[in-house]
Amino acid sequence: MTAPDKLTMQNIDNKAAYIKWEDNSTRETGYEIWRKTLETGIWELHCSLKADSNYYVDESIQPNMNYQYKVRCIKNETTFSSFSSIVSTSTMIPNPPEILVYKPLSSTEYLFKWVDFSDIETDYILYYRYLNSDTWHIGNSVTADSTLAVWSPPKKDTWYEVYVSAVNNKFIEGQRSNTVLLYNGRPLAPVITKVEHLSDDKIQITWESVTNNEVEFYLERKASSSASYVQIAKINDEKATTYIDTKITKNKNYYYRVRSKNGAGFSDYSTVYEIKTSLPKIFSDLNSTHWAFGKVNYLYKNGYIKGVGNGRFAPDTSITRAEFITLIISTFKLDTTPVGSFADVNPTHWYYKYVMIAKYYAIATGSSTDYFRPEDPITREEMAYMVYKAIIAKNIDFKGYSPSVLDQFKDTNKASSFAIPALSVLVGNEIISGRNGGYLAPTDKLSRAEAASIIYSLIFKYGL
Repeated sequence: MTAPDKLTMQNIDNKAAYIKWEDNSTRETGYEIWRKTLETGIWELHCSLKADSNYYVDESIQPNMNYQYKVRCIKNETTFSSFSSIVSTSTMIPNPPEILVYKPLSSTEYLFKWVDFSDIETDYILYYRYLNSDTWHIGNSVTADSTLAVWSPPKKDTWYEVYVSAVNNKFIEGQRSNTVLLYNGRPLAPVITKVEHLSDDKIQITWESVTNNEVEFYLERKASSSASYVQIAKINDEKATTYIDTKITKNKNYYYRVRSKNGAGFSDYSTVYEIKTSLPKIFSDLNSTHWAFGKVNYLYKNGYIKGVGNGRFAPDTSITRAEFITLIISTFKLDTTPVGSFADVNPTHWYYKYVMIAKYYAIATGSSTDYFRPEDPITREEMAYMVYKAIIAKNIDFKGYSPSVLDQFKDTNKASSFAIPALSVLVGNEIISGRNGGYLAPTDKLSRAEAASIIYSLIFKYGL
């Protein structure tokens, strides 16, 4: 007898497989279907069929198994043909894709992206349904190992739910990614959730996206109820939720609104938010006319600095080396187990932890006789050196400057050689500036107001 050949198979679903072959014999009385699982490795007679059969549906397969099949002819249960070729199928369930996100490509197309956590899938299928519908539809399918798919929703101005499923020979049950909501159309108006007067020269606007299909945001402002709105920012970041307005003045009312855009057009405007640029007086010796008033106000409100007691800040008083190093370590959020000491710093001092962390990061150094001088007023060049070393310790990407940036000052020659690189970087990056009259004053004492200004600049310059 001639063996059956051209054996093929395909899965019907996750519980049945369809096997087909070509009947080449005219003398058989039946067929035998043999099956084995790779998990056991043993061939077993699975079933017998009548003569002239050319297909079989195996309805006994189980999930998470690997099967092989072969077929042969029989005659009167005593004569057998050779076996056909072997066909295989797998019911292994692939791991689901995760972290499904999307972004608009145009007014009609969206790009979906996910993380592939499976190595046995044969396809990925993108499913969608209309919000509050029970019926899922296939939107697109892509091949194994794909992590991207493009989909064009069928209707505009409509909410959809979308997920991606890993497929292995049609075994897809339970292998869904997270489901995302998509609104196909012009974005709905963003919602301004907070407008905060940070300091004299900064207002922060925070908003939320409603539809998550934006590609740009536009912020507008006006300076009185009767004025016209002026665009102050165009943000090409679909994930943006904040903007800091730095073009403001004291004691004025400002009005803000925001709208978004995608390939289908602009959203409506958000609700208008009004705010007045007046900050409360916190310290009795720091009036709103003081140049550092807004910066000190912000730092105090956000827990960076404190007063000196009795409701005073003492803005023009010098700050000690220990006080400033504590500010730096706290602001840069540097930490390690404090060990060691200087000759004049030991565990009984309140600043011990901060000084030792600074020593570990090479921010604080002692003299040749190992004295740190914690109670001495810090000079402007010592401040610059410590800030510069902290920036390096934090691995902040900063722009470098040559010493020529200091040529604008009349007294650069008074700066110590160790401080020149630090002063150049801080001046060039507008972290510090000179004093009145065009002087850098590198060896002068640093005031508490100047220290606050520097910390404030660092926070907003480097996102601390």
